[in-house]
Amino acid sequence: MSGPPRGRIADRTRWRHSTRRSLRLAETGGATAYIADRKQQVANGDPPDARLEELKTKDAGPDRKVVTFVQRFGKDAYVKELTLARDAQGWRIVAERTLQKL
Repeated sequence: MSGPPRGRIADRTRWRHSTRRSLRLAETGGATAYIADRKQQVANGDPPDARLEELKTKDAGPDRKVVTFVQRFGKDAYVKELTLARDAQGWRIVAERTLQKL
């Protein structure tokens, strides 16, 4: 396989995206079949039950809070941590970590 064409950025970008190997649409019936398959999965699949449990907050400074909780999504559960910071527009999430898979 040759490298990207020299010159215009649009040509290089088109080449880069045309050689992606993550989705081999041609092998699975093309983009139309792929989209139809995804639509069927969304239409027929039961949405997993999502819940938050054991919510705890602690101060991490005058304009910071750290929130920990258990996030359940279907059969999976994770202990997660959010770091929040207050700015002129309100509270924002500045960091998110998964601490443990239960």
